[in-house]
Amino acid sequence: MHLSSLLFAAGLASVVFSQPLTRLDQRAASSSGKLQFVGINESGPEFGEGNIPGRLGTDYTWPDLGSIGTFVNKGYNSFRVNFLMERLVPNKMTGSLDAAYLRNLTETVDGITKLGAYAIIVPHNYGRYYGEIITSTKDFGAFWKTVAAKFKDNKKVIFDTNNEFHDESSTLVANLNQAAINAIRSAGAVSQYITVEGNAYTGAWTWTTAKGTDGKTNGEAMGALTDSVNGKLLYQMHQYLDSVCF
Repeated sequence: MHLSSLLFAAGLASVVFSQPLTRLDQRAASSSGKLQFVGINESGPEFGEGNIPGRLGTDYTWPDLGSIGTFVNKGYNSFRVNFLMERLVPNKMTGSLDAAYLRNLTETVDGITKLGAYAIIVPHNYGRYYGEIITSTKDFGAFWKTVAAKFKDNKKVIFDTNNEFHDESSTLVANLNQAAINAIRSAGAVSQYITVEGNAYTGAWTWTTAKGTDGKTNGEAMGALTDSVNGKLLYQMHQYLDSVCF
């Protein structure tokens, strides 16, 4: 699957909601002109990143399923659940899952998907782990294989490789994304979408202009990603808006 094959765009707008509104669009949207994915960016589990592991209810929280249910009833069908890698897999990326944090993540994901909506799970880490740029594709792949194995049977889960890589090599970003794709599929998660993000905060307006530390743009580095599952690889781009008309 190549860049030209499928596009996943995310627009974030601070409007009347407590969390930014996220609109997720797939090029293969229906002929009716409606977006295939329309949803909310659910923050909370990634809060308090300066205090790891932190305390639930003090440093971080989990999305309210009652509020999500309200949005589902209004026609929203996608909810992006942010979490921290360091809380889910502490100490090292190749380590084991934290039972309590995983339980809360699973409850959130199950709650969303039982409502018939998609749960997009994303490490809100900006391509870092404990503040350091992730450079090991092997370790990053191990992290994603561990996580994906827990959600491989839920077809309503979407795996987002990492939130907004920035100020690093675009080639490295592409390689990390490929490692995540391979690991997720090798874990048996073959029915779900995977969405990849680029360098420079994956900004839609800089996809072909902003260069990484290796001198390459996302357009130059990210186009050769492949997926063993056809039609399930999505490219995510972020566009921030000051206002949205409804």
